[in-house]
Amino acid sequence: MATVVEENLEVSVEPNHGWDSRIKCIKCGDLVRSYLIKTKRFVLVYDTLLGPKSGGFLREQALMFADGTPLVVVNSHADWDHYFGNMMFPEMILGSQLMVKRVTGQVGQKELEEKRREHPESYDSVSLCAPTVGLSSNATLYGGDLTLQLFHTKGHRPDHLSLFIPEISILFPGDCVEDPIPLVDEDSDEKSQTLDELIDSLHHFLRLKPEWVLANHAEPERGVGRIKNNLRYLENLRHTARGAESLEQLHELLPAQESWGKFYQTAHSNQVGMAWQQTRSMAEKWAED
Repeated sequence: MATVVEENLEVSVEPNHGWDSRIKCIKCGDLVRSYLIKTKRFVLVYDTLLGPKSGGFLREQALMFADGTPLVVVNSHADWDHYFGNMMFPEMILGSQLMVKRVTGQVGQKELEEKRREHPESYDSVSLCAPTVGLSSNATLYGGDLTLQLFHTKGHRPDHLSLFIPEISILFPGDCVEDPIPLVDEDSDEKSQTLDELIDSLHHFLRLKPEWVLANHAEPERGVGRIKNNLRYLENLRHTARGAESLEQLHELLPAQESWGKFYQTAHSNQVGMAWQQTRSMAEKWAED
């Protein structure tokens, strides 16, 4: 049975479609997913959803799933729909050091103010809670039966952490993999290399050869089909941008698909502009070298 939470979204436990039973997926409308990973030593909560209502539901599910074992929380990155629920978790919360800076600095406060303007009834009660442990590099958590490997994956956001469990070959790519298209960091500028970084992150995922890919903004998927589709999109974007004679021509060569919906159509248009800027910036750098 679904529970109504922030923005009148329904949060529920998603049925398991064949992945390891030690993984539970919590779905918040069509917006985002969080995951619970049960090991012998602890239950790991990968992202905490939107605020006190969805985060509270998630915590209840985590405690029932844990059945007396401790909870450990990991934030993938500092976008509101992944950590505004932190306030419901007094346990240790891990994230990148950069995420801590983003949450406690202007990025976190600005995003909270924006969400309060849009949906005051949902976010007026949100308190920003940064990770209590800031990771400066990759980290491994040993659960006794499962090994949880946390690693930095840039391109979507500079503070992003993905997670891989080698024993059961399950990858949690966070927001680096999406459906229908991946999203390059929206705060990129002409000096950024975020397009190249996200491409590198996706190649890293493929080298892991995961049997299941459990993303935050896409249906859980067996195999790497979505990773490959995302990678083809980004590599075609970069290749076409390098050969285009103008930004106008690039937009004509890479039209958005109607099936993507308004949000991803707008994101694609922005990413065409990013690709144009970043490929020109790199070409100038190569010329100087």
